Amino acid sequence: MRLIIFLLLLLCAYGFLMLYAYVMVDRHLYFPPQASFQKPDNMIEIQVAKDAHITALYFTRPGAQKTIIYSHGNAEDLHYLQQLAPHILSQGFNVLLYDYEGYGHSSGKPSQKALYRDALAAYDYIHKEKQVPQEDIIVMGHSLGSAAALYMGVHRAPAKVVLLSPFLSVFRVVTYVPLLPFDYFNNAKLIKQLHRPVSIIHGSADTIIAPYHAKVLYQLANEPKSLDIIAGAHHNNVLGQLRASFWKQLLQ
Repeated sequence: MRLIIFLLLLLCAYGFLMLYAYVMVDRHLYFPPQASFQKPDNMIEIQVAKDAHITALYFTRPGAQKTIIYSHGNAEDLHYLQQLAPHILSQGFNVLLYDYEGYGHSSGKPSQKALYRDALAAYDYIHKEKQVPQEDIIVMGHSLGSAAALYMGVHRAPAKVVLLSPFLSVFRVVTYVPLLPFDYFNNAKLIKQLHRPVSIIHGSADTIIAPYHAKVLYQLANEPKSLDIIAGAHHNNVLGQLRASFWKQLLQ
């Protein structure tokens, strides 16, 4: 009898966990900062749906052929991202920075569906409106943005996908192993569908998303692929730690 009661309690606890995860995930997953900056004159509005748009900044470097579409992490927006533009430009690339729905001056609310469609809208803007050939497009995503970059890689045909500080899935950041029958931003599943060259880069000292995630994603990925665990790098400084040889390889 005690065993039956224990199993019933365990089942109830599991059911409560599933319900809580399903209902509360959006409240605890996204941390869009307030739009504390004025819209710059060069801000672009990209339509993602009939009643929704995202904002973006497009920086070009004279003579640059390749364009990086950069998908940012959580709790970031274009105001923060503008600091990254000079560094990426200095490596020989053009760069498109964009905000997800609900972030910065973009309309709407953040969600998995919204972030995925934002990613494709950003990609199509560069490829179709700016007429950049797909062989000259590199998609790069950091942390939460790794899900956006990976989705672009699966549903479009960029020259390369670069994942910085990526994660296996939202829940597995906490649990490591799948505990629930559903999940959000399941990069572990999505990367198996990727058939573009992919580079996975993580900091060895990352305490937010453990390097374990990058290692498993690398195992799951199709060739051609590469993995670089940067010694001493943390979660938010991986971009600045990329080696000069890596940037040169991207330009080829």
